[in-house]
Amino acid sequence: MDVTGANLRPLESGSPTFTPEGSPAWSPSGDRIAFTSTRTITSQVFVLDTISGQPVQLSHEAGGAFAPTWSADGRGVLYVALLDQPRVMRIPSSGGEPTLVASGDRVISDPACVAFLCLAVEGARTEDGDIIAMSAGRATAAVLVRARNDRNPAFLIP
Repeated sequence: MDVTGANLRPLESGSPTFTPEGSPAWSPSGDRIAFTSTRTITSQVFVLDTISGQPVQLSHEAGGAFAPTWSADGRGVLYVALLDQPRVMRIPSSGGEPTLVASGDRVISDPACVAFLCLAVEGARTEDGDIIAMSAGRATAAVLVRARNDRNPAFLIP
């Protein structure tokens, strides 16, 4: 379906057998969906064009890629990579090389982005998470909130 809820049609998983896919995120323009899939054995980020129905693999992370979210302009997809140290990466939505947005010693998850600013949670699900702010292009982050069970930061734009 499109972002208005019309034009229902099934989207193929790309596998004749069950392939876990998840974390769908609509592009700002509503014509593409970023999602994760294990069709390549390790979880990776794909983008599906809703008109053609064809998925394209964006990430190629050895330790997997998770929690995709779109940049505000739709030209990039951010995701969490976990190999060596947790980090948030940005890759062009048309494909290409990823760039580092932020990294840390603790797990980083749940990114949400607008323009040149991203919010995320730093800390594993089993510990207290901190809401952090990251500026695009910088590998440092500032802690905004330290409270128990902080998760899923979001920007509210009227």
